Amino acid sequence: MTTTIDQTTEMIVDQPRPPADRTTRTDKESMPPAPEAVVSVAQAFVDAFNAHDPSAIADLFVPTGWFVDVVGHRLSGRDEIREAHRFAFSKMMGAAHLDVTDLQSRPLGDRHAQIEIAWTTTGHANPDGSRGHDDRHGLLVLTLGRESESDGWAIVAGANNDYSFVWSNTGPRKPQ
Repeated sequence: MTTTIDQTTEMIVDQPRPPADRTTRTDKESMPPAPEAVVSVAQAFVDAFNAHDPSAIADLFVPTGWFVDVVGHRLSGRDEIREAHRFAFSKMMGAAHLDVTDLQSRPLGDRHAQIEIAWTTTGHANPDGSRGHDDRHGLLVLTLGRESESDGWAIVAGANNDYSFVWSNTGPRKPQ
């Protein structure tokens, strides 16, 4: 028997709710921010992007990390991440500048954390070199990890979403 999305939704909705005093917190507002060291990795990503430095971006990832770019390419490992950013900076993003419009962070246990960076970029070109969309808007989600309390943080996985066309039709949207 195949379960439809509607049936799955009904099964989820019909499940009993956990007690209000549960110890697992899922509400963003009630979760403590991730450690400052995690936020510094996010800042290093922004700095490397604005310096158009693909090696610095790739080096923020664990060796086996992966990244999904704004057009949906899944990049596996530092070499692919470096090469894709090198290509982008040599073509469409050679003059691009990224500004952070909102940043949310949360720990995911003791050895993992998540950062959500709402961004605006300017200075894009079209693949043919002509001037592209002046302002682009999106959300970069990075999951970071470390082997132990004494280790530094590195990006394990990331996904970058460009919602410029949604933005242009509905106005600015802040991540919920």
